[in-house]
Amino acid sequence: MRASIPSLLVLLAALSPAALDVGAAASPGWTAWEDADEKRAKELLKEIRTKKGPPAQAPFEELGRMGSKVGLETLIKSLGVIRRREAPPMLFDAVSSYSDVPDLSEDALDFIAEQAESTRFFVAQAAPSRLKAFGEEGIARLRKIAASGRSEVGRASAVGALRDELRDAGDVASLEIVLGAASVPQSGSPDEVTALLRSFDSPEEFALMGKYLKDKKANEERSLLIVEAVSGFQSKGTPAIADGIALVLNSAIKGKNPSLQYAALAAASERGISLDGGPVKRLSNSKDASVRKAALIAGMSGPLPVFKPQELSANKDALARQAAAIGLAARANGGEAEALGVLHGLLEDEDHFVRLSAVSAIKSVRSKESIPVLIALLNGENGRLSADAEKALRSMTGRDYGSGAGAWGRFWEAEGAAFEVPTVKAVRESELSEKLKQDKDSSRAAFYGIKIVSDRFALIVDTSGSMNEPAYGGNTRLDVAKRELGSTLDRLGAGVLFNVIAFDAVERPMRPRMAKATQKNVKKAKGYVDDLTADGGTNIYAALKSAFEDEDLDTIYLMSDGDPSLGDITSPRALRAEVARWNSARNIVINCIAIGAERSLLEGLAEDHGGQYIIVD
Repeated sequence: MRASIPSLLVLLAALSPAALDVGAAASPGWTAWEDADEKRAKELLKEIRTKKGPPAQAPFEELGRMGSKVGLETLIKSLGVIRRREAPPMLFDAVSSYSDVPDLSEDALDFIAEQAESTRFFVAQAAPSRLKAFGEEGIARLRKIAASGRSEVGRASAVGALRDELRDAGDVASLEIVLGAASVPQSGSPDEVTALLRSFDSPEEFALMGKYLKDKKANEERSLLIVEAVSGFQSKGTPAIADGIALVLNSAIKGKNPSLQYAALAAASERGISLDGGPVKRLSNSKDASVRKAALIAGMSGPLPVFKPQELSANKDALARQAAAIGLAARANGGEAEALGVLHGLLEDEDHFVRLSAVSAIKSVRSKESIPVLIALLNGENGRLSADAEKALRSMTGRDYGSGAGAWGRFWEAEGAAFEVPTVKAVRESELSEKLKQDKDSSRAAFYGIKIVSDRFALIVDTSGSMNEPAYGGNTRLDVAKRELGSTLDRLGAGVLFNVIAFDAVERPMRPRMAKATQKNVKKAKGYVDDLTADGGTNIYAALKSAFEDEDLDTIYLMSDGDPSLGDITSPRALRAEVARWNSARNIVINCIAIGAERSLLEGLAEDHGGQYIIVD
């Protein structure tokens, strides 16, 4: 059947630009193409609004390709109907495609810039970076948002988008922008932010960092990033940078934040910087043990020391004597003969942890004179002290004669007169080529194969919900953990101090402090283990904090199948830093067992604190 002439005209009006006169006659300013766009735009908006599950990218992309006023207006409308976090990036990508559309680019730019101020987290996070598509004008708007935007997330996201531009500018105004948002993750990872901060190295910029650190309202995370950044500067041959680092670190120790004080003091010690004597002396009496010890160590560092290690070695405070061991080792490595003798004397200190510190310090000196002293120590000590002395002997000699003093004594009697201490490199090569024998004593207790050499330790076991997952042989991960715990408890020596700390969303120690491994206490511990069930999240921070509260503990065995999900600190980087601060005053060895997969936090904790790290199924 042949179509009528009016019907053909309608069809042509919908399909051909040649039909403009027909449309114009019906409605001024109307075109067939605009009508088609509007109809399709309504369909796409409906698809965006009614879509269930994750949003589809196609509707946003099609609206972006329209390049028309209708397409842009529909994208703007879609912001009111999207709900899922994945949608804003798709929306702003589509809007930014209008950056080169005449008469519409300014509206698109204004819309994205306005959303960078949004109170909706994922909107403010996604918007700023899309402004770079608008060239210099977009960069200018980004900088304004980064400097004074109402949304903290928007400001930080703008800083993240502008990192290269801020680094290249390298001026005080740019540093002010970075400091205003450096603590918010959207500004970049900690490594990215510290790298950015290191691009500011003029005296005025160091002064601004120092001023920030003195502010009582300063953000702690931001302040720690500043200290980390300046402590990584390369200052050789640049006195201005060395002076700037000292200024910033001195500013940090004059506040009241223990974490910041510790970080600044530790950085000063590592770089050999002399800090202002008054604040260092004040902090050497701090109630925070990590700050007190760090101040004592920093006070022995640099060209203008505040404390003498020989004097600290006789201090009534055991923490001061621990610090003295580190200072004495530095003096001995510098050729001061008297220092090594005083350090050897600390091996007879009444405090267990002072003796541990002395062994560690002697190991770092690598003097032939220390070898017979350490061999003698094997005769009178056990637990961690004996194990650490044996490790020191292996490190200093490249030999392995086990844990008994007898074989070591015979070696020294036969070879001591002519023996020369090998280099660290030579010892490592020897260990790789000869595979020095390990302790094969099967009667010694172990946890997941890691021998327990300490006689004052805690077993920390994850009982979060994921421990219900299958392991092998029809067992769950928790079933395997219970079996490992039971085997360990069965092999404990009578004089050992031990504790078991289960954790999920909270820590649940068997006892507030370690107990002696009597038959009665071991039986109670096995009952505690039998009653463990798996549920909840993973609060590694609380579990470790609970262990550190026991002042007698010297070794931890931490088992987990997950990353932190709950607790005061869940960031692996921040948690490692906090545990390092705690342990600076304790010298606890932390061994870690990762269940099911690699865990970078556990590997890092073991590496930081002299322990073993293993992965088991």
